[in-house]
Amino acid sequence: MKKLLLFLIPLLFISNGHAWYDEFLYRRCFDIIEMAGYNLTNYTYMLILDTSSLVPSKVKLDCSDLIVTDAEDNKLSRFLLGCGTTSTRIYFKIDLAPLSRRTYCLYYGNPRHIEYNNHSVFVNFEDFEYLTNLNWTVFGCTITDADKYTGYYSVLCGRNKFIETYLEGNELNFAIKGSYRVGATTYTSTTWQLFTTSFSSGITRFTATSDNSYLDTVFSRYVVSPEPKVYFHIEESIGVYSIKVESYCLGDYIVNEVINCRGPVCEVHKNATHCYYGCYAGRCNESPFDRVVVLVLVAVGLLFLFYIVWRMTR
Repeated sequence: MKKLLLFLIPLLFISNGHAWYDEFLYRRCFDIIEMAGYNLTNYTYMLILDTSSLVPSKVKLDCSDLIVTDAEDNKLSRFLLGCGTTSTRIYFKIDLAPLSRRTYCLYYGNPRHIEYNNHSVFVNFEDFEYLTNLNWTVFGCTITDADKYTGYYSVLCGRNKFIETYLEGNELNFAIKGSYRVGATTYTSTTWQLFTTSFSSGITRFTATSDNSYLDTVFSRYVVSPEPKVYFHIEESIGVYSIKVESYCLGDYIVNEVINCRGPVCEVHKNATHCYYGCYAGRCNESPFDRVVVLVLVAVGLLFLFYIVWRMTR
């Protein structure tokens, strides 16, 4: 009977839709719709997602258990910024024919999974970690671990000092704490903030306009206008289930066998509890003292009931 249960229970929780990726508890699929006539190949798409209500109840604090897949459940490289906020950015590559739609899915809720950011989704990327990714010209700036937007390091520049490199794309993103001039515009923030602006491929210079200005997480991509729209489906849950199978005695211990299912994957777990007064027929014996107390209370109750009946019949 136990073997039969182990065979049948996993079948009860398999989704009727397309296959469920790995051991994630939640899935939310979405359609990306191209409506402007662009033929998008290897296009870096930016998905905005509210994760403030997902962290930490469904998603880990660093969102490392949030992944992106295509409709065939092939996991895609992604880069995520702003975990736990109302405007989390998730970048990943898409292919989309003109005036068409494709389905993608977010999976989350797997504490054992660790998904790392992959900056290959961008045209250019720099986070100043260990070895720089781009060929920078530096005038009076240093790489420091005193503060950062992501990772461990950033660039620190004093007033009128600058750092520059060749960047491709038409959308530029960069995080600063302090004040920098990029092109003809000055960007200022007393706390770390990610800025997004349009630009043209070429030498891009970041010039500090105040002392102790930090720069981090610089990346670029090509974007079309208007970008494809997104339509979210409802969240699906594959669930966690526990089913008690059997309890039996092993000496002075009671052993409980429980089937724990995480989606379609089920495992049998055993736990044992010591019975101080022995075990019989899958149950711990009651304390002799407790049994005596119960008998005394029952006897007192019967005597009191007999007394009431006797007084009423006199």
